[in-house]
Amino acid sequence: MGRLFLAVALLASTACAQTTAPTTSPSFDTLLRDLAADEFATRRRAAGELAAMGKEAIPQLEVHLKQSTNEEVRTALETAISKIREGEASGPTLITARFTAGTAQQVFEELSRQSGVDIEITGGDGWDRLVETRDLSFKRKPFWTAVAEACDAFGVGFNMTNRKILLTQGGHPPRFRAIAGPLLIVADTITRSSSSTRQLNDPEGQPRSQTNLTLQLRVLCEPRATVQSINCTIDEARDDLGKDLRHINGVVAGHPGMLNFGRSNELRMMPIQLVVTDNPGKQIARMAGKINAQFVSKSHLLEIPDVQNAEPSEHVIPGGKLRFEKLEGRRNQFTMRVTGESTNNINASMLQDVRLVDAEGRGLMNAGRSSSSSNRNKLEIDLRFLAGPEMNIAAPNPLGEMPGPPAKLILRIPIETRDIEAPFEFKDIPMP
Repeated sequence: MGRLFLAVALLASTACAQTTAPTTSPSFDTLLRDLAADEFATRRRAAGELAAMGKEAIPQLEVHLKQSTNEEVRTALETAISKIREGEASGPTLITARFTAGTAQQVFEELSRQSGVDIEITGGDGWDRLVETRDLSFKRKPFWTAVAEACDAFGVGFNMTNRKILLTQGGHPPRFRAIAGPLLIVADTITRSSSSTRQLNDPEGQPRSQTNLTLQLRVLCEPRATVQSINCTIDEARDDLGKDLRHINGVVAGHPGMLNFGRSNELRMMPIQLVVTDNPGKQIARMAGKINAQFVSKSHLLEIPDVQNAEPSEHVIPGGKLRFEKLEGRRNQFTMRVTGESTNNINASMLQDVRLVDAEGRGLMNAGRSSSSSNRNKLEIDLRFLAGPEMNIAAPNPLGEMPGPPAKLILRIPIETRDIEAPFEFKDIPMP
């Protein structure tokens, strides 16, 4: 089969992409039998390998779950299915494909197909300028790893806006990057600034000079995953002379607050403050830290169709209810008041992932919200939208089309969340 594939690819001078189907592997039945093995290590290994097969294995696992009468095997199958579904919420999309003499268009279209992420190329010539072909192979590689390797192969860079990946000709993927689950963490820019401070209570005291560094981290998330909040801590930052750069007046550098992603969860800038002492080195030899992110693992979808003509309505949500008033506004700006009650803590963060779209699904610009209730079990909030292209909070969408009149309100309310810790490490970052 491998020889035939190679021969066809060479004769046709086109790329072929193949995806694996874990459930058809000869080892699948063996793993199922091993779930009932006498040795615990064998049972644990089989359960782990079944869980690692991904979502393609779920249908066959569910079939065996219904058929099995062995309670221990049933428990192992339920655990494997649960782990796969949890991974879908907070794990990476795994890419499996092989290309022989593949063009850039063929490679990126296959990445788009497997991940569900729109990938476009900017520039008037589009794909026509990328005529060279490459041999590439991905076997269960995380999505961002596959994207970076494809960009390296074809000499293009990428950014993300409005849940799309935009490729730039003649660019390159980020040099300082770390990948963890569905997150791509990039050391983007570094800025140097100096300050001088003098204590006024000590007239004879000498001015104190300090040089600060601001390292901008860019965090991108696969659009299929929803990040509710995120923060960053820096565990180590040293220059090439071994000096610690983390402390500013005794405070460890990092970003102390939680940053809400909301619907624009594909991009967030995080400034990391560092300090440079006298006679610093020429580069940050090593910086290590972790991103702590809270992912939405289960959500409740709520839609209000024909939103411009819809009357006020109440909707039951897990643990409470929400009331949506009429959409108010003129041609250029719109407001909707939402009130709610819940037996659990209810707050504005539940309404982060909200969109107002036209009949074609194009989103209007989210102009923020205001809350007027401080009761933890009650909510009163105004959602605001402008009649302009939907945009990313941190970076406007340069290709956004002007949306038409509002047609539908779409809201995803988080029901369950999962916390993950994504470590990262960068080496030899040049200092300005």
